[in-house]
Amino acid sequence: MKRKLLIVIVICIAFLLTACATPEPITTELGDFEYEQIFTSQLGEEVAADGNTFLVVYLTPVEGNGVTEDDAQEYFYRGTKARVETQEYAMAFLAYEKVDGSFVRYGLVFEVVDNDYENAKQLPETSLILP
Repeated sequence: MKRKLLIVIVICIAFLLTACATPEPITTELGDFEYEQIFTSQLGEEVAADGNTFLVVYLTPVEGNGVTEDDAQEYFYRGTKARVETQEYAMAFLAYEKVDGSFVRYGLVFEVVDNDYENAKQLPETSLILP
């Protein structure tokens, strides 16, 4: 009996951890997206300038959102910004990524001052400012 209870508890913890790791939803004029973000000093061949790093905000269209790459480009280049802590940054470029060969996610890339965000245990407060 104790073994079964332990297994149930382990499964519940696994579900809770998975739920915490799921992308956040965000609503835009283009529809709903799943929102994730990372800090990285290099994207493919693009390297951030000394003292900077890239903030990449990944937006994945949710099921039923038929946004096209042209729509995304026109919308996000109209003044999308990111706020990291108290500083605002203009979007540097928009990346497109085909995931598992089945869907496109959009990477809104911002070059920001690096405060060792890639290695930080506590990420800075960030927000996306849409046009």
